[in-house]
Amino acid sequence: MGLVPRLRPRELERGLRLLGEVDDDTFLRLVGLLEGLEDKDVMDLVDALSRLSPTTVRRATKLMSGVVRTVVR
Repeated sequence: MGLVPRLRPRELERGLRLLGEVDDDTFLRLVGLLEGLEDKDVMDLVDALSRLSPTTVRRATKLMSGVVRTVVR
């Protein structure tokens, strides 16, 4: 909560709106996935993502979405 004042109102609004759009089942699956990962691995991923440019994140997201769809088949 201490970070909220550091966000621009538009950033906070969008973040909360997007979080609110995640359906309950999806959220619960994600929490379940996190349970199977080491904390350090999750934190390393979050740190690495936070250092990417928006353009690079868009490319990586599209790539990973394709990988996940392929693996699920």
